[in-house]
Amino acid sequence: MRAGAVTDPGRVRPANEDSVYADTGAGILIVADGMGGHAAGEVASDIAVTMIARILSEELPPGGVETGVISSLLERAVEQASAAIRARAAEDPSLHGMGTTVVAAVLRGEQISLAHVGDSRAYLIHNGNIRRLTHDHSLVADLVRAGQITPSQARTHHLRNVITRSLGFEVSARPDFQVVRWEPGDWLVLCSDGLTNMLEDDEIASAIGSADTDPEAVCRRMIALANERGGTDNISVVAALKA
Repeated sequence: MRAGAVTDPGRVRPANEDSVYADTGAGILIVADGMGGHAAGEVASDIAVTMIARILSEELPPGGVETGVISSLLERAVEQASAAIRARAAEDPSLHGMGTTVVAAVLRGEQISLAHVGDSRAYLIHNGNIRRLTHDHSLVADLVRAGQITPSQARTHHLRNVITRSLGFEVSARPDFQVVRWEPGDWLVLCSDGLTNMLEDDEIASAIGSADTDPEAVCRRMIALANERGGTDNISVVAALKA
């Protein structure tokens, strides 16, 4: 596996509240999109990425691991990160109300184990075809699933930034889990909504050329395109290519 991780403030926001992480040796990829304004979102996303990465790095056994072991460890890492964010906010009134989305992947052999909370996403690109692996925890996503609005309407809906699940706000972060397989030549892309609000899913797939083997270059290409479209939010991309 080869991987790259890039985060960019975009063209509108004064600061970058996203955090990213990629460890190819351990097979750990993470994107977190902080919320709370000023420095609070940056603090929340940093706590989430740092704690999840530390727990996974320290406690994941080497080599092949049963999916149940990985899922349990991911759940505990996400829950502990959420508790740490709440504890930090309780200590510092200026950080009150901070939170973050997160999408984290553990890659072992042919298997991808995913956990996510919020609207940061994971995609799998196989033979040029893209598949969204995660379902947004957001108000507009709920409205789309209920048939009350269309996916096209969701992209411009005035409540599109309302998150229904995140780390730091709720007592339980309640991550969603799934396990998928990937094959040599497949790409896994994790990203914040700063990318997906600017690009359609098929445009994300098109940003990966058939001869691409440099994940960081792929990340930068997606971010550049999102900025060309306006870059209205922080933009973070982690991409991995299975050799």
